[in-house]
Amino acid sequence: APLRTPRTLRCGGSADSHNHLISANPDRTWASNPVDHEEPEGVRLEFVHGGTFHKVYAQYKPLGIIHDCSQPAVVGGFFCNSYASTLGVQQGWHLVKVNDEDLDDAISIERLELFLESQLAEYPTWPLRLAFRPPTAKDGNATTVCTFTEQPLGFILPSRVPKIGKVRVGSPAHTMGIKEGWILVRIGEQPVPHDRNMKDIASMLREAVAPLPDSGTKLGPSTWRPWGSSNRF
Repeated sequence: APLRTPRTLRCGGSADSHNHLISANPDRTWASNPVDHEEPEGVRLEFVHGGTFHKVYAQYKPLGIIHDCSQPAVVGGFFCNSYASTLGVQQGWHLVKVNDEDLDDAISIERLELFLESQLAEYPTWPLRLAFRPPTAKDGNATTVCTFTEQPLGFILPSRVPKIGKVRVGSPAHTMGIKEGWILVRIGEQPVPHDRNMKDIASMLREAVAPLPDSGTKLGPSTWRPWGSSNRF
């Protein structure tokens, strides 16, 4: 199915299912603009930063937000291939409202993550886009972008350079035409840094692949298990 245009976050559900998220402060007020048309689809997330309110709608999961340890509702950073970052969410933003419910500032990271996970459960997983530069490309900046919606991807990266070392026949990578020797140049929206070692790059890619659903595909005589190898994806 074609990908839906990213909007931003959304969370719903009955009040009885997450009363622990409702703020005890009845005096909190919101500045809002007049609604001239129907509200976009998705889980509505409202953030505040520096006195300015920001509203986004999410139609994919997970958000890919790293929550601040001392203030879980504050965005502390983003995981590799973060969906929230593509929606314009920024570090330091404070999540204060989900759909029509205020969030309790005292909520723990675990409860917040479980809540957001439950509200986004019906939505598809945010896909992973990888950009490669074929060694035969005449234009040094030319790249081929491949979109993955499940794992395993079906390729191996050598231990020294971010270059495709092997592609498993029948894998998503093989179906997309990825070839041995192609150089990985971007993971999601994040360029692959040239000054990082392969261990760091492999960790970035593994972090980006982790949220994808596991197809359980057998690539060869046994099930391909990328988590058992540092350079197998």
